[in-house]
Amino acid sequence: MFNVIRRQVCEDARDMADARIPGLAAPDTGLPWYRQVTGDQWRAFWATFLGWVLDGFDFMILSFILIDIQNTGFPFEAPSRHNGHHELMSKPERLGEFMRETDQHFAHYFAQDPLWMVLIGERKLLSIFKSGTAHRDAMIGEMEGDYSSVSSADLGKIVWSVVKQVLAGANDRALEELQAAAETKTIMIGFDAVSRAVKAADASSLFVEEDYHIRGSIRETEGALVLSPHVDLSEVIDDAVDLIVERVLAKGGSVVFLESDTMTKFQKIALVVRDA
Repeated sequence: MFNVIRRQVCEDARDMADARIPGLAAPDTGLPWYRQVTGDQWRAFWATFLGWVLDGFDFMILSFILIDIQNTGFPFEAPSRHNGHHELMSKPERLGEFMRETDQHFAHYFAQDPLWMVLIGERKLLSIFKSGTAHRDAMIGEMEGDYSSVSSADLGKIVWSVVKQVLAGANDRALEELQAAAETKTIMIGFDAVSRAVKAADASSLFVEEDYHIRGSIRETEGALVLSPHVDLSEVIDDAVDLIVERVLAKGGSVVFLESDTMTKFQKIALVVRDA
């Protein structure tokens, strides 16, 4: 029924166009309407349709996010200086309760995206929060001081200096672990060796440069991951490195991403195995 109505609408529209513009009538080919549409016309239709779908998706996802923020009450702010701030600061038990409540609100978002945390504030407040937080392991640094008047953009720049120091230290420790594994010969170096070992051995840790990618489709051959020689580069294709990462995580291993050009000695990717 729907096809009949749609065909009738198309025929009516074509008749109207023919009537308005003499001499522009389409030849009667005897083909159904959808066979008369050219490739460029179909691409234009699908581009428009997908744009409409994504526009609707953006609207709906924003609605879900707003509801989530409203239900969890985060960001969670202390009373202003004109509305209970002095009372809160003068009563340690009330301040401790407020810090624990803040930590509980934060837990909802940390469970969804467990990233590192840099704690910022006055020394007294930092001490109280650290004494009752359930996320102490996620803290990578702290900065003392009153930053209440600093904008979010400037605060991000200040915090980034702490994060860079932590990343640099993590990068150095990872390279030391790689070197120790190389000396004990419990390491697979290079894509070919790693791809064969990731399924045969118990993977402990995968180290890979953050921008290392291998474009190509993947097929199974003798238990190893290899690149298929039949790859159409004009289409969206798989990333072999991502597939190895997924395999390591599925086997309970860990993945460490290092900065670019820090693993040249290890051919950009290396796997530490429990049993060589």
